[in-house]
Amino acid sequence: MSEKLQDLRQKIDRIDDQILLLLKERIGLMEKIGLIKKQSNLSIRDDRREKEKLKIIEQKAEKLELPVAFISRLWTAIFIQSEEIEK
Repeated sequence: MSEKLQDLRQKIDRIDDQILLLLKERIGLMEKIGLIKKQSNLSIRDDRREKEKLKIIEQKAEKLELPVAFISRLWTAIFIQSEEIEK
């Protein structure tokens, strides 16, 4: 039983590594977007896009049978951090 538990934990560790790499990629893109917005004198925050994006993500989470409230909180945190990165 502990061998199976260890296998599952290793799979989780690999997934966590993938999530971190994707977040690193996302942050790199946010830095580029921040530069473009500054050069173009655009507002850092786009409330309309954020709301639309969150709605789409929540719909996808629901279809995937993920806890929508958790996914919403997670993406809200990502949006907040993205805004900080863009600044």
